[in-house]
Amino acid sequence: MSKKQNNAAVVDVCTKRLTALKAYAGQKGTIAVNGKEMKISKVIALYQDCLDSRAQLNTKRTEVKAAMAARANAESARAEADVALQGWVTSKFGVGSQQALDFGFAPRKRAQRTTEEKAQAAKLALATREARHTMGSVQRKLVKGTLVPTAPAAPATNTPVGSSTTGQPAVVVAQATPAQPQQPLNGAPAPASTVTAVNGAPASH
Repeated sequence: MSKKQNNAAVVDVCTKRLTALKAYAGQKGTIAVNGKEMKISKVIALYQDCLDSRAQLNTKRTEVKAAMAARANAESARAEADVALQGWVTSKFGVGSQQALDFGFAPRKRAQRTTEEKAQAAKLALATREARHTMGSVQRKLVKGTLVPTAPAAPATNTPVGSSTTGQPAVVVAQATPAQPQQPLNGAPAPASTVTAVNGAPASH
């Protein structure tokens, strides 16, 4: 199977074939084509028809492109005017009026669901609520808050100063406080200050 050539390549080949046939074969004589003798003039006409048909097709394609562009522009303008016209008709005559029907603006019909579709929608809504743990107004009223009891705090214990928890006798430390000097009477010397003993032992001087 020969490789399919694009339009430019085919036109180039046909042009070369025609030029060479006219230059070397002339208009008389025959050439065997698929086992049959064909006049050179018909072979030349064959290549010429190929070129002419492709040129005509290109012209039509250009015309079609222009026509499609014109149609697109017209359709866009029609759709814009259609929206404005529908608004004007429904505003002037009312939705569902005879005038609106004459214009072709029928009121929109709501799609009626079948019983099976409604049942399926209800099942889907229930499954969605269960998946999301959604509660209704009645269920929300049944939910009440509760207080969690807390353990009472342990009573604080005051340990007396100097008390021992190991059973050992407590050591009481008495701080010596200097006695206030007494005023000498008639020039007599003041008595010595007293020192408090620790655990009953006399204080050394």
